[in-house]
Amino acid sequence: MHVSGLHAEAYPSAEFRHGPLALIDDIEKTPAIYIVLNDEHRSQVLSNILQVKERGATIIVVTNLPNIGQFIDLKKLDYIIQLPEAEEPEYFSALQAVIPLQMICYQTCVKRGLDPDLQLEKAIDFENELD
Repeated sequence: MHVSGLHAEAYPSAEFRHGPLALIDDIEKTPAIYIVLNDEHRSQVLSNILQVKERGATIIVVTNLPNIGQFIDLKKLDYIIQLPEAEEPEYFSALQAVIPLQMICYQTCVKRGLDPDLQLEKAIDFENELD
């Protein structure tokens, strides 16, 4: 979330135990955003959600599952962003999550009193400095 001025990292569900759990702060209620799709990773992602929730994080789920409540107790989820069910082929379903994730970044930037366009411009200029 470079545009919002906050540190954020993405982790594959299989590598989740290699560090991210230590970053969860139960006092600050660290937000953890999960993309839960109807794919082979669903059970691993749901397991990770339960571990993070147990440590006090705020859980935000972006999902295309029509009834995620049949896979996990809805009380464990703080926010659910519901996507339309995936059309075939399902491997494109992750692309549906891009817009909600961009909106979370944008709204975070605005709530922090930052200009999203200026922040984006700074990010692009920084990349040019690396060349």
